[in-house]
Amino acid sequence: GTHRIPLTEYDEGCCICENPDGHEIVLLPLDKVLIKNRLGGICDGTLFDERLFYFVEFKDQAEGNTEAAIQYTYEKAQDQLTQGLTLFDEKLGAIDIKFRNQVDVTCVVILSEQFPRHRATEQDMMVAFAQQHHGVPLSFERTIHFD
Repeated sequence: GTHRIPLTEYDEGCCICENPDGHEIVLLPLDKVLIKNRLGGICDGTLFDERLFYFVEFKDQAEGNTEAAIQYTYEKAQDQLTQGLTLFDEKLGAIDIKFRNQVDVTCVVILSEQFPRHRATEQDMMVAFAQQHHGVPLSFERTIHFD
């Protein structure tokens, strides 16, 4: 089925999960819930089943009135996802679990419907992010697919 999953206290802060096979999906809120004050921040949360693992960062409150504000929103989202990815890699690596060998990891930025999206910037970020993070894809789609 399809579910709207709120990860933040804001109404717009949701993603849509496509789950046609009815897998059990775990929602793990991170920022200000499980992890209180991480230096550099952390992404809002994760969604996962036994095969797929998504780090999710909501930027639904981002206005993007200026070029600098738009750029800042993109960079901040990417930084917070990197923090989440790094934390899981480090903590699980410390107990000899190669996290990314166990599940397919994707990082997702969810932007407001009103946000003035820059497709070229997003394409460049997707390429750079995958290069920096050993092939982990970056997505800007509100719908997350568990199929």
